Amino acid sequence: MTNKFKMLEFFIAFRFLKYKLFRSLIIILAISIGIAVQFFVAIIIDSTQANLIKRTLGYSSHITIKPFDNDKINTKIKNPENFLKNLDLNNFKKIVASVEGGVLVYDFSGKEEKSAKLIGFNNLLDKDLYGLEENLIIGEKNIKNGEALIGYGVYDDLKLNLNDFISIRNNIGDFKGVKVIGVFKTGNQLTDNYILMNKEEVQDFLGFKRYEYSSLLFQVNNVFDSDKIKRQILNNYNYPYEIYEWKEKNKQLLNGLSAQSTSSIFIQFFILFSISISIFSIINMKIVEKYKEIGVLKALGMKNKKITLVFIYMSFILGISSVILGLIFAFLILNLFTNLVKNEQGLPLFDIVIKTNYFIATVLFNIFSIALAGYLSSRKISKIEPSKIIIGG
Repeated sequence: MTNKFKMLEFFIAFRFLKYKLFRSLIIILAISIGIAVQFFVAIIIDSTQANLIKRTLGYSSHITIKPFDNDKINTKIKNPENFLKNLDLNNFKKIVASVEGGVLVYDFSGKEEKSAKLIGFNNLLDKDLYGLEENLIIGEKNIKNGEALIGYGVYDDLKLNLNDFISIRNNIGDFKGVKVIGVFKTGNQLTDNYILMNKEEVQDFLGFKRYEYSSLLFQVNNVFDSDKIKRQILNNYNYPYEIYEWKEKNKQLLNGLSAQSTSSIFIQFFILFSISISIFSIINMKIVEKYKEIGVLKALGMKNKKITLVFIYMSFILGISSVILGLIFAFLILNLFTNLVKNEQGLPLFDIVIKTNYFIATVLFNIFSIALAGYLSSRKISKIEPSKIIIGG
């Protein structure tokens, strides 16, 4: 019997919405547009921050271990694998042992020169720190002896072409000629002035033995946890090397990211709050429309709890329909945005990032808000005497 009554209440709720279908559709459209704006703004803010982090920190070290700037001690890091012992590698996205040094680069004619950093590296987690797979704009990334990948800054300043030969000079005046087989562009001015070669060639050219490196570079999964992970690393080794993390040398960037995170939370909160108020007003108006119908139901013997349940069902139908339509609108707007807003290479300005937990929580919150609005509005009206409701008193 109870299930039948619940089905009856759902049927009544559906009939209420169907009776003035056009008005119900307008309500669904109004709520869905608000929800679409809410999702669109949240996704754009989160995507902007994620892409800012990627551009500034995505292809550089978050934590660095290197010798102190002192010629008398620890001028090189030896056997970097020893540093990984007793560390939880799940905290790290990439770990690279790097051999590097400042060099002068000359074009084939020898007339143009540029300062650059020569790098050879060993990916200890088999993941590429410099994103060559996605950032290679021309050529290939598989480096052989006598070949180099160069950053876009070197490529553009020296007006080079693919397969050109360049000459590099180290700090003691030795020269080495290499062929340019590819060009990468990360968008980071520092990284785009790198020259990447085979590790062994770089070690020989800069005077390193096979087990010696300039630095050990770590990328962590969450860039804001770098200071905590740095302390964990310090607890796991006793070597007299310098260790620092990106926050220490990028105070302005950290302040900017922190301010952006805080403003993002406030913006999303107030959008969510304002939409919730709007939803409450719209649902309340819809229920007030059914003032006399409530009186009829009460006159027929339906109890207040049952009447309240009718309008909760009605609100759920409106809520779920509005959220689904709002999500469709949000993704249509996102698709339009990414197709219209592009960089000079014709690619989307930034990658869209959707936080699944926030996404699910917001969907549930919107449905809950609409159902709560229905409950609060109907609960007050359902307590009025049926005779007063029917005569409009």
